[in-house]
Amino acid sequence: MKSSKWLLIASTLLISISVKAEPSKDALIGTWYANIHTSMSESTMWLLQLREDNSYLSQKMLCQTKKLIWVDETTGTWKLDKSALIQMPKTRSDFNKYEETESGETITFTDVTVKEDSLSYKNANQKKLTFKRHDGFFRMRCSGLM
Repeated sequence: MKSSKWLLIASTLLISISVKAEPSKDALIGTWYANIHTSMSESTMWLLQLREDNSYLSQKMLCQTKKLIWVDETTGTWKLDKSALIQMPKTRSDFNKYEETESGETITFTDVTVKEDSLSYKNANQKKLTFKRHDGFFRMRCSGLM
């Protein structure tokens, strides 16, 4: 009798642990940054601002050692659909041009989770990206994040 009681408790715990809570819009609002190393000498610094009015700003800097290689900036609107973050870009700029994007274009990130001061999701290639929350002044440079 005792073993069946423990089995019932253990199975109940397993069921409750496997259920993932979907993030809330309020949990995503803010400024997030990531420093993603793609090799020993190359990294991407990424600043993402998800605003309360559902607009966003995404800035990426590709650095090789301490040299700036590429800058990309995208603005648009965003929404949360269950555990998917969907961005609808409106403008895109880099070293060469500034352009408005095609209407209806979307970028979808899946498996969005927010835990304490960390935001993570998977991109289209199913690579998990993790961002840290940042409040206050922010400066990006190829020698590191400040």
